[in-house]
Amino acid sequence: MTQKQEVIFRQIFSHHDHYYAEELLGHLRDGGGECLQVNRPTVYSTLAELVEAGLLQKITIGNRAVYEH
Repeated sequence: MTQKQEVIFRQIFSHHDHYYAEELLGHLRDGGGECLQVNRPTVYSTLAELVEAGLLQKITIGNRAVYEH
């Protein structure tokens, strides 16, 4: 796991909530510091890897995907 993926992982699992990818990116960027370095492709690829590993569930609502654990 890369440092950026670890930052995303910590953000997701620090709260029991659901996330849209863009909301997650906003939360990360609002966090400052190392979070500002996280980019959109890294968020999407990390979410996909977490779904594939069974750690997140992806739910499609209309044309948007929601991720929750």
